[in-house]
Amino acid sequence: MAHSYPADCIFKSIEDIKDKHITIMGLGLNGGGEAAVRFFLKKGAYVLVTDKKTQAQLQSTVDALENDASLDKSRLSYRLGEHRIEDFANADCVIKNPAVKYDGNEYLAVAKAIESDLSIFPCSR
Repeated sequence: MAHSYPADCIFKSIEDIKDKHITIMGLGLNGGGEAAVRFFLKKGAYVLVTDKKTQAQLQSTVDALENDASLDKSRLSYRLGEHRIEDFANADCVIKNPAVKYDGNEYLAVAKAIESDLSIFPCSR
């Protein structure tokens, strides 16, 4: 059975993800950001990961992604140690960590579309 997204989601089907520019806000160390990177790359998106933590702080997660031969890393880029407004404004969709607040967030304010991993990942039926 094909997965369909809610009416207010930027994607109408999983196929809509291909060739979209996705900014993932928060790579983190607990697997959520990493799982989002893997999902979007495998669906053919261009993925920019942005996190205020430095590469040194996130090295184990970066290494896990970089050492995975199944991922098309030509579609993956990182902005670590900072966020930049243009990375959010230029994305087709921003995937935000559930802990990130909307209120007063200058980066999310310029995003065209915002989703979370909970709204994007298909659930099995």
